[in-house]
Amino acid sequence: MKKKYRILSLIAVTALLGGCGKGATPSSPPASDQPESTPAESSEVEKELYPAVTDGSVTLEYWMPIAAPALQVIDSYAENTAYKKAEEATGVKIKFTHPAVGKAKEQFNVLMSGGDLPDMIQYASYYNGGVYKGYEDGAYVDLTPYLKECAPDYLALINEDEDIHREIYKDDKVITFNRIDTEIDIPYYRPMVRQDWLREFNMDIPKTLDDYEAYFQAIQEKKPDAAPFFFTIGTGGDRNLWMGMYDMMGDWYVDNGVIKHYYDNENFKAFLTQMHDWYDKGYLTKDFASLKAEEVNTLFDSGKLGCYSQSVDNQYSRAQQLQDFEFTSCPNPRLTEDQQLHNGPSQNRATSGYDTAISSNCKNVEAAVKFLNYGYSEEGMMTYNYGVEGEAWNMVDGEPQYTDLMLDNPDGLTLSQVAYVHRIHFGPKAVIPDTKCLPGVIKDADSLAFRKLWSDDDKVDSIYSMSELQLTPEETKERSEIITEVSSYVSEMMLQFITGAKPLDQYDEYLQGLKDRSFDRAKEITQIAYDRYMKN
Repeated sequence: MKKKYRILSLIAVTALLGGCGKGATPSSPPASDQPESTPAESSEVEKELYPAVTDGSVTLEYWMPIAAPALQVIDSYAENTAYKKAEEATGVKIKFTHPAVGKAKEQFNVLMSGGDLPDMIQYASYYNGGVYKGYEDGAYVDLTPYLKECAPDYLALINEDEDIHREIYKDDKVITFNRIDTEIDIPYYRPMVRQDWLREFNMDIPKTLDDYEAYFQAIQEKKPDAAPFFFTIGTGGDRNLWMGMYDMMGDWYVDNGVIKHYYDNENFKAFLTQMHDWYDKGYLTKDFASLKAEEVNTLFDSGKLGCYSQSVDNQYSRAQQLQDFEFTSCPNPRLTEDQQLHNGPSQNRATSGYDTAISSNCKNVEAAVKFLNYGYSEEGMMTYNYGVEGEAWNMVDGEPQYTDLMLDNPDGLTLSQVAYVHRIHFGPKAVIPDTKCLPGVIKDADSLAFRKLWSDDDKVDSIYSMSELQLTPEETKERSEIITEVSSYVSEMMLQFITGAKPLDQYDEYLQGLKDRSFDRAKEITQIAYDRYMKN
C-alpha cells in the first residue's frame, strides 16, 4: 500500500535496518508501522551529515544535460542558486559539465567510450544495456554500502513504498539516485481546442468521438482556412490520449498481469480506421507527418488549427503572452460519456529520468553520495523544489510563499526562466508537484485552475500503466534490436494506413509483418521482465 512521503531520521533508518553495519543491504521494504521522525529529528540528521566536507578540499565533476530554456539566461548550472546552496550546505564543490542541447545521448556514448569518466553522471540509464549493465561493466559504483551512513534520507524514501523499492533495487543493489515523487502530480497533457470557436459554434467542450467530429465539421464549414485536427504518430502522449478510447495505450502496458502493446492490439485496426476516416474527410491536417512541434503551436495560436494535444502549462503560458484568443483543454477523448478509460498517467513515484550514478572514477564516493542525498533531505527538498529560503521563498503560516525574486523577478526573468535559475526543475530529488511549487502555476490562480481542470474525472484510471522494467543486459540487447526494426515498420505502416496509401484490408499482412520481425519475442521478453519485477 502506498504511503504519504515522509523524511525519516537516521535514528529511524537505523531502527528500520535493525542496526546493521555499513555494508548491510536491506532486501525488502520496511514494515508499514515504522516510526516517523519528528522535524527536530530530521534536522539533527542534517546537522550530523552536513557539511560533508569542511575544508573545501573536494571538487567533483557532475555531467548532466542542461535544459534549453536555462541557456537563455545562464551558461551553466553552476550559476543556479539552488545548486550553489547545495554546494554550501554539503561543503562539496561541483564542476558542471553539460553536453550540447539535443546531443546528450550521443555525447554520453562518447563519454563512455573514452573511459575518463566524471565523478557523477546524470541520465545513467543511457548506458548501453541499462544502469545495471553499467555497474556490471565497472562504469558505475554500487551505492548500497554507502546509503545508511551517507544517504539516510534517500534510503528511507526508497524503502517506504514497495513499488519504489521494486523500481530502485536490483539484486539487492542500488546503483542510481532517482527522481522520487512525494505525491502523484495532476495530468498535464490534454487535447486543446479553441474556446472562442466553441462559443461561436454554440458547442460545449468536446468529450466524445461524436463531439469532436461535430467540432471538426463546424471548423471545415465556418473556418475554411483552418485545419480541424493534428495528431502525431511519434509522440507517446498523443497516442495515449487518442488510443485510450479503443482500450489500449500508446506503448507497453499491462492488463491483469499480461503485457500488451498497441502494435498488435485487436483494437488497433479500429483506431487506424478512425484516423483514416478523419484524414479522408479533411479533419486531420494533410501534413501531420511532417509538421514540427513549434509549427503546430504556431498554427493553433494563429487560428489555423482547431485541435491538438499539448502540455496545459505550455499552452497557457503562450496564450497569456499572445492574449488574442481563448482556448480550453478537454478531458480524455472517449467513445461514449460513460466509457471507463484506463489510459491515465503512471502512478509510479520513482522514475528513471535524470537518474544519476557515481562513476568508478569518482575521487570521493562518500562525498558524492552525501551531495546527492541532499536533494532528499528536508532542507534540500525545499531548496531544489522552491529555491533558497529567505531569497526565493519564506515560510508563512506553515506554508512556503514565493518572493518577488520568483514571481516578479527584478532582473526581468520570466516565470519559466526563474524555474531554471533559482530552483532545480530537473534532476534527482524528492519531487514536489508542479501545482505546489512551479512559479508560473503558483502566481496565476487561473493557471492553477486550468492545470486542475478534468483532474477529478472518475472515468479515467491508470490500471494499464506499467512500471519501468529492469531488463537483463541480454534481454535489453535482444529486445532493443527487435523494437528498433519493429517501431520503424509500425510508423511507416501507420502513415500508409491513415493516408490511404495502403488499404486497411491489408491489415492482416501488417500483423504478419510483426511476426516476421519477431515482435512476439519482444513481448515474451517484456512479460518475463514484468513477472520478475512483480516477484522482487
